Amino acid sequence: MNNTQRTESDGMQRSPDHLPHLVLLSEVDLPDVLALERSCFEKIWSLEQLRSSFCRGSLILLGAKNPERLLGYVAFQIVESDMELLNVAVLPAWRSQGLGRDLVRAALKFGLEQGVKACFLEAAADNIPALSLYRGLGFTTTGIRRNYFQEQGRNLDAVMMSKELRIAPEHHAPYLESEEK
Repeated sequence: MNNTQRTESDGMQRSPDHLPHLVLLSEVDLPDVLALERSCFEKIWSLEQLRSSFCRGSLILLGAKNPERLLGYVAFQIVESDMELLNVAVLPAWRSQGLGRDLVRAALKFGLEQGVKACFLEAAADNIPALSLYRGLGFTTTGIRRNYFQEQGRNLDAVMMSKELRIAPEHHAPYLESEEK
């Protein structure tokens, strides 16, 4: 029996011990978060901004790691019963394999466990993969912010989205209700 997985995006063989596991990231992971941001985004946080927000407790980071590196992360904040997704980033070689979905689902579950009732986010209107991911997880569009993002010298609208979080009646542990399967 073969204990490897071939991925569609890069064709690499990965053994089960090299598949990602999700963890709460710590301050020592911040340089890896910054490196991942550099590979995914035009505008990134500085290490000082990340460290300041993280150490104040206003930034929570969940990461997908294998033994070699950080493969993806989701950044969010919780204020009272609201949660805001700030960033989701996945290394290009690991995209389209469900890792972003797993990260967002883990963040939502974490929020539920902390008493969060609703999650909010903004996504660039031209970021079709992100919008599809969020809609697939049950987020709905609540509005548009005109010219909210500036990327590559152009202004992009932001799609504002939200999702009510609640424990499904048939589950005793936090479970994301109304998620597309």
